[in-house]
Amino acid sequence: MPAKRLALRILLISIAVASVLGIIGILADGLRHTALHVWLTSIAISCASLLALAQISAFELPQGRVVSRGGLAITAVTLVVWVAAIWSEPNDDEFWQFAGSLLLFAIASAHACVLWLARLPPRAQVVRAAALACDVLLVVLMLAGLWSEFHDQAAGQFLAILCVIESGLTIAVIAISAAARSTPVAGDISEVCFCVRCGKSLWVAAGDVRCRHCDATFFVELRDVKDLPSAVLR
Repeated sequence: MPAKRLALRILLISIAVASVLGIIGILADGLRHTALHVWLTSIAISCASLLALAQISAFELPQGRVVSRGGLAITAVTLVVWVAAIWSEPNDDEFWQFAGSLLLFAIASAHACVLWLARLPPRAQVVRAAALACDVLLVVLMLAGLWSEFHDQAAGQFLAILCVIESGLTIAVIAISAAARSTPVAGDISEVCFCVRCGKSLWVAAGDVRCRHCDATFFVELRDVKDLPSAVLR
């Protein structure tokens, strides 16, 4: 889709600019004030583009439409706020708390989109649900810590434990998805992963398919690339 290609191009261009300025800074023993601001701006654009790629990829997922679209809007606002902060260097705690909150929402929405994009069998859906629940809890606790500051060591330890759990769940989702994609096709392996009518996830073999969500029926046939019409291969 055009928006996804645009985000990818912006990401690649900003990475190239940041890399060139970083190399210049190393060779020149440091960047001057303006060059440093340009370098930080390029990094901010790169990070925003990376988050936008994840959010745009989940636009068509039924369960991710609200979060992906809302997250993309928050990411755009976050980029503007952080670029303004880079160039104006405000000395205001409330401004940085607001900027940090926006960044937290943008990262959390992109993370949720990545989790929804993973292809998981039905028996592993609970892993994704646990990761999403932990993601929400982390956002709540981090916002509380950002605006009120934790003075209790136990609260900080609990937040650190949640971060470890969330990291483990995210890795598990990615590993299960990768294993599902690399599993050889057999009679009981998923060849149809979504309904062509309602778009919700399925996990059934090719052939006659009935969607358990909308009760639609359709037929799926797998063919080799050489057997496909040339119009499909373009």
